[in-house]
Amino acid sequence: MNVLITSEFYTPHVGGAEKVVQILAEGFVKLGHSVVVATTEIPGRPLNVNGVEISEFAIKGNAAKLIKEIRKGEKVRYQNLLKSNKHDVILQYAAQTWHTDLTFPILNEITTKIILVPCGFSGLTTFLRRVLYFRYFKKMPKYLKGYDELVFLSENYLDTNFARKNGIKEFKIIPNGIFTSEFDQNNLSFRKKYGIDLEKKVYLNVSNHYKLKGHKELIKAFNENNDNESLLVIIGNDPKGNTSCLKDCQAMVADDKNVILLHDVPREFVIAAYKESDVFVLSSYIEYYPLVLIEAMYCQLPIISMNVGCVKDYCDCILVEDYTELAAALKLVKTSDQSGKIKTNFKKVVEVLQWPAIINQYNLLLT
Repeated sequence: MNVLITSEFYTPHVGGAEKVVQILAEGFVKLGHSVVVATTEIPGRPLNVNGVEISEFAIKGNAAKLIKEIRKGEKVRYQNLLKSNKHDVILQYAAQTWHTDLTFPILNEITTKIILVPCGFSGLTTFLRRVLYFRYFKKMPKYLKGYDELVFLSENYLDTNFARKNGIKEFKIIPNGIFTSEFDQNNLSFRKKYGIDLEKKVYLNVSNHYKLKGHKELIKAFNENNDNESLLVIIGNDPKGNTSCLKDCQAMVADDKNVILLHDVPREFVIAAYKESDVFVLSSYIEYYPLVLIEAMYCQLPIISMNVGCVKDYCDCILVEDYTELAAALKLVKTSDQSGKIKTNFKKVVEVLQWPAIINQYNLLLT
């Protein structure tokens, strides 16, 4: 079967959505499908990665703000690909970005089976975002009804509830997952590699330095309870530009021996970091279904998380509503027994949240 997947970004761009798309794309290839990923152009990238063909477009933005062509004619070229009938099925991962927003106006011209995974509708999360995306979401019910299949990651989040509210009852719930073998086969020492004291308790955050990841607020909260026996380790790369908080974070911790910022950490040592840490902390303002929590769940870590996305629906953890509560939770987790939550989380990953089974669920939708 010929499968076209559309995604704003794809490897080597690093992020949760692009990681999921890569896992699905390469998973489909292993199942015998021919897969093309249509995505934003990255100069110098190979156009075939692990059997997945990459079709690049010089486009950026979204319909609520502005969709911009870097080269003239790219929008039409992309829309023609969708209408070309070259593929047996189209899978679109995430709304609120150019590759879906350019699809909406031509949905009735696409005869190929088409599937949408909206990925949360972050435009509905705050008052200012709802104002910005008002017209966008006013049209959304019509667009959603134009797809052959809809996939949501959780039974109870903004996108799922939006669909129900607008009379859409037919959809699938398929969560994210992990490859547990990736963790089981890893025996590396993260602490030895990065010179981290074996006696220190490590609070781990894995997320790139976007301002919405709440790194500055996490550092401040951690230092309110600094006992010099614990370390905060933030592993994440610099997205650069106005969305990055890296320079601010570096300035905050310049003379702070209890906070460590690491970037460009190889994947195998990120996995080792989970296995050698003591607590995982998710400090983001906005998320949907964070892969990092599933990884922390499998590594049987106590978890403190902002109450964002659908975290409360799949992760048993200490949920906090703001950064004052986060500071209190960092202090609480030092003394509270989290064993029950840890066992529940581990069991859920083992029984439900594994990529091979999840890829098969998606595969059933392709036909």
